[in-house]
Amino acid sequence: MTTIRQMLNKWQAVDFDQIVWDSIDQTKENIVTFNQINLRYGFKIDGSRIGQYVSVPYAKKKFQQSALAGGGQVDLYLTGDWSYGLTVNVGLKTFTTFSTDYKDGLLTTRYGKEIEGLPQKYQSQYIDILFPVVFGKVKYATVAG
Repeated sequence: MTTIRQMLNKWQAVDFDQIVWDSIDQTKENIVTFNQINLRYGFKIDGSRIGQYVSVPYAKKKFQQSALAGGGQVDLYLTGDWSYGLTVNVGLKTFTTFSTDYKDGLLTTRYGKEIEGLPQKYQSQYIDILFPVVFGKVKYATVAG
């Protein structure tokens, strides 16, 4: 049987920051998916529009490919290479989203770094995914560990 002192010692030994960052690393594909969905609808992570196409013929062509972003709205999707190259790098106290595609620097320069990351619109949904992972790790560290 575990004493209260033993339980307290386990709780004090838990590195909660590390558990959270490990959990973000484990669920980072969800950040990418939310980012990709948001872009297909033509939005930056802050909820603002990416922009509008200057060329009307090109805007019509893009609208025929996908109407999700709306007429004339930039969705940053043509071949999918840049969007499918999106990834998350989890560091010690931060994470960054970027694309491994060669167009990444060009697109972030033109449209802003706000095209990459966890969109505000999806933050609560991401928390719903992240928390069970965090809680599972805490439970393992305090009960099973």
